[in-house]
Amino acid sequence: MALVMCPLNGSHEDVEVLEVLPDGRKRAWCPDCDYAWAQGAARPTPGPRSSQWPPRDLPTAENVTPEAKAAARRLQAEFLRQEDAGIDPRVPGFWSKYKRIFSEECLSTADPADLRAFGTDTSGSNLGDQRAFLRAFDKNPEYGAAQVRQVVNYLLRGTDKPLEDRLTDIINDRVSFSFPGFKEVLLSKVLSVAYQERFLTLLTYKHKSMAARALFGLDLPPQSQSLIGQQIVWSNDLLMGLVGDRFMHGPHAGEFLWWTLRQAANKRQLPQQ
Repeated sequence: MALVMCPLNGSHEDVEVLEVLPDGRKRAWCPDCDYAWAQGAARPTPGPRSSQWPPRDLPTAENVTPEAKAAARRLQAEFLRQEDAGIDPRVPGFWSKYKRIFSEECLSTADPADLRAFGTDTSGSNLGDQRAFLRAFDKNPEYGAAQVRQVVNYLLRGTDKPLEDRLTDIINDRVSFSFPGFKEVLLSKVLSVAYQERFLTLLTYKHKSMAARALFGLDLPPQSQSLIGQQIVWSNDLLMGLVGDRFMHGPHAGEFLWWTLRQAANKRQLPQQ
């Protein structure tokens, strides 16, 4: 049986499993902290799904016109000609730091201040409004840090569920340790740190959809809350495949896509001749 770790002190010594709940989670208690919690993810409730993945007629790279491909290559060349090649100089150090913090070896002892800072530091990404996360975290930083550790551990290492389902679980509060504000944006940021070769720094499905439309002329399906995890991962992989291998990693490709969106926005704001 896997050891049950206290989310507050990171220790499994003396932790007691009090009972197994009907949904499959374990109710545990740490005598050192006098803290009880539900360990693990709730067993999915059986029943028919309102929609299935993948839906029909998902856009693919084959749907990109030759004209759009040529325009994308020109924009890539223009972006890469920049003196700094579009790389935010803060990114390498930030990504290296948090890749280590989120590792299996270091996560259980991650400093609450570092976990809070992850929700505010915009190195290499656009976080939007994170006041909900900060309000919840600042009410009790030790508790907030414990919950965030569990969220990150489940997201990256989780159970036998695929990554897409783990994302959906956390976003839709299907796990007991879901934390206010630590949802699509920050979860996607965790993935871009932990798996830099795969994940972009466009942190919402909305922004990925905008980039797919602006650069490649693809219309992605409307966002579905019940399938949000599948949509996040699929849209990311679609865009990574489309931008090609001219970029060093996901964050670098993400910088290009953000730059493309800014270029498109600036063109829309130009006065008509």
